[in-house]
Amino acid sequence: MGQLTETKSCWIMLSVVWLYGCSIALAEGENSSDLERSLIAALQSDAPKADKALICKRLAVHGSKHSVEALQPLLADPELASWARIALEAIPDRAAGKALQETLPNVKGRLRVGIIHSIAVRRDTDATNILTRVLEDDDAQAAAAAAVALGKIGGPTATKFLEQTLETTSADRRSAVAEGCILCAEQLLRLEANELATNLYDKVRQADVPQQRIIEATRGAILARGDAGIPLLVEQLQSSDQLMFYLGLQITREMPGVLVTNALVRQLDHANARRQLRLLYALADRRDEAVQPAVLHIAAKQDIETEVRLAAVKAIGKVGDADCVETLVNIASDGGKPFLDPVQTALHELSGADVDRRIVERLGTTTGTARLVLVKAIGARRIEAIPELLTAADDANVDIRQAALHALGQTVGPNDLPALIERVTAINSKKLSKDRNVAQAALHAAAVRMPHADDCVNQLVSAMSTASVPAQNVFLEIIGNVGGTSALQALSDSATGKEPILQYTASRLLGQWMTSDAAPV
Repeated sequence: MGQLTETKSCWIMLSVVWLYGCSIALAEGENSSDLERSLIAALQSDAPKADKALICKRLAVHGSKHSVEALQPLLADPELASWARIALEAIPDRAAGKALQETLPNVKGRLRVGIIHSIAVRRDTDATNILTRVLEDDDAQAAAAAAVALGKIGGPTATKFLEQTLETTSADRRSAVAEGCILCAEQLLRLEANELATNLYDKVRQADVPQQRIIEATRGAILARGDAGIPLLVEQLQSSDQLMFYLGLQITREMPGVLVTNALVRQLDHANARRQLRLLYALADRRDEAVQPAVLHIAAKQDIETEVRLAAVKAIGKVGDADCVETLVNIASDGGKPFLDPVQTALHELSGADVDRRIVERLGTTTGTARLVLVKAIGARRIEAIPELLTAADDANVDIRQAALHALGQTVGPNDLPALIERVTAINSKKLSKDRNVAQAALHAAAVRMPHADDCVNQLVSAMSTASVPAQNVFLEIIGNVGGTSALQALSDSATGKEPILQYTASRLLGQWMTSDAAPV
């Protein structure tokens, strides 16, 4: 036993050394054919099977017709057959396909099925006749594999045989034959032989086969017909079978054109609420001029299920443009709380050159919830509307004021920064006491994104000279986060100043400074 283990270890070591030598030789310029000969010799030696498996993998890269003779005997070896097939599938020479076909009658079970799969991978039209014979085999698994392989190979002979067999084969093989027919039809479709493909799909649809095959064939039949397949598509959208309905929805995402969109829209009036939701989701994934009016119409209805109306609002965000702003504002006003977030998201997602302008214009004529939604949209879309936001920041409604402050933090530029600084300077006033944290956060958000840090810091330092100590402390925190040369000087001045609160804040911020230039201070 010990001697066998030692012998095996020696073989493994020798194999590793040999494989490494092959790689070095190839890297140093050894001819690829020389490497192939070395690999073939090792494959025909008494090397362990584990090493031979690795050699087969290398022959998938370096092998040619000269390797086929050494690989073919391994097709009958349960431990090495799959490895040999990896190489034979990759070798382009017809000799590799011939080896697979010659071995096929001599093996059974999983080895037989494996060879059939490899023939399918190679798309060997030469194997069509032998596969048709296997289809009549007693081995049901091999027969099923042969049917699918014929479908992958395709061509007139395979297509005709599968089409005829679909009507005569036994029930246990009919599904595989149907799959082969569908694969042939897909090939015909790629070749733009749409009429032939349609006929083949229809034969599968009408055959006694499992529903999965009917679903696959129905999809193909609709796509092969193009616009003429819309009635068949509508049939699926109206089907009581949930799977066929979902198939119809899937196909609407594959077929372009206004006619398909119109067909979807027409179904909305006849479907129940659950299906209306799915139809709206499908509409939202389409991109043509018929989509927007349809979803706007549904979204504007107040006498439909809330869930359906919400789905329409969400769809507007995906397909809408500036013409949808008015409808969304109205929904924000009359829809109630469930619609606020969806409307907000939809306004953010709208595309088109005039959307921003429409939002700003509408802000001036709205009040209450709709005004709040528009202010938030301006901030989310980063719209430059400083005068309008400053007006909203003085609104009597605290939610609108705070939304406007937040939006200013997202949109002001260097020239408008004083407006936010003034808000924080007046932080102790009764009017702004509720907005304290929001104003500070807005100024911080604006300051840290300014393009020139020193200019921003200089504005804040200037404001500190007239601000209250609490406001100065806020400015100091922001200055520390902005950074730069001017910020370091401002922190140094406060740390050595006379105000204890500012001394403490400045010292803490200096301790958090990320570069060594704070060390001297």
